[in-house]
Amino acid sequence: MTPASPAPSSRVRRTAPALIDLVGRACAERRAAGGRLFPLAQAVPDFPPPEHVREALLASLADEATHRYTVDPGLPELRQAVARVLGGRRGAEWDPAEGVVVTAGANLAFAEVLPAIVDVGDEVLLLSPYYLNHGMAVELLGARPVEVPLDAGRAFAVDFAALERALTPRSRALVVVNPGNPIGSVVGRREMERLLTFAAAHGLWVVSDETYEDFVLDPPADGWTSAASVPGHGDRVIVLGSFSKSAGLSGWRVGWIAGPPALLREVLKAHDTMIICAPVAAQRAAIASLQGERSWLDPRRAELAARRRAVLDFLARSPVLEGATDASRGAMFVLVRPRDRELGDSTRAALDIVRTSGVALVPGAAFGRCGEGWLRLSFAGVGTAVLAEALPALEAALAR
Repeated sequence: MTPASPAPSSRVRRTAPALIDLVGRACAERRAAGGRLFPLAQAVPDFPPPEHVREALLASLADEATHRYTVDPGLPELRQAVARVLGGRRGAEWDPAEGVVVTAGANLAFAEVLPAIVDVGDEVLLLSPYYLNHGMAVELLGARPVEVPLDAGRAFAVDFAALERALTPRSRALVVVNPGNPIGSVVGRREMERLLTFAAAHGLWVVSDETYEDFVLDPPADGWTSAASVPGHGDRVIVLGSFSKSAGLSGWRVGWIAGPPALLREVLKAHDTMIICAPVAAQRAAIASLQGERSWLDPRRAELAARRRAVLDFLARSPVLEGATDASRGAMFVLVRPRDRELGDSTRAALDIVRTSGVALVPGAAFGRCGEGWLRLSFAGVGTAVLAEALPALEAALAR
């Protein structure tokens, strides 16, 4: 008798697929049918790499070293630049030799850090709605993502009572995304200090994904604050970052991890297993993006701020739509929903909307139970002229 075919692992089967892929397929179907699309789903800015960064990419192709591995942690000059420029922006002192690892984007950075800080069956606290790939990575490792609801009644601020309730003896790490995805929230100084004090009191690692740090559009009164900038917590804080958004290098896959050298020596085991080293051409582009005054970021911030303002102004006067506008202070997101009724199943709603109106949004359910009932709108990839058409189309779709 022929044995049955082997099945995928139970961990993988238990992990739900990314709901954004369903939206992507619906977009492809509409495009194939000749329908117009308004791409408000993906968090990919429509800014290309700056000219000097593209020149560095092209120049790297003529260097034979580009086509070989680097040392596992990445090019020394890039690690030095991350420690000097990005550490300096955060008020952190990172050892470029042992305290920084260059990765193929921030998602891989998170996936590499996880096995160094949690074991199978351990729990990871995710402030919810949470970034969808973080939850998936925790599940794939065989750990348990624990949703800690943010306080929707207070602009999605951290609910410290909910954090206390979420603790168990298996709690090992707390994940912060700042500025936030999917909300666009920004953690200020006081809130960050409280989070780190909480983590220290309960022996938790803190993983702070700061991918959108260059796009703090409306900081709180006490300012955007990196987890690395609060003194006395450097032995438990791991910071992740990416060049995908600020430098327009999402297709080149380059990001970074910074943290305690003793921990990063363990992280390098996962890093070597998963990728060996980040793409060398992308590393050289990242170096170029960190050189000079980086004034090229100013018009990008101004453009995103104008798009954000257009969305918030429309929501303020819409009789049909409302948004979590008080929480949207950074990155490129606003959560939206109908004003006078329940959205219902956000996945079904998102698919209906893209099929009938061409407006592509991400279902709130992609971001955990606390995201259900919302839709994530990203203004990363379209200007204000397109938003002026897309938002009424969305309003009309939800008014049906």
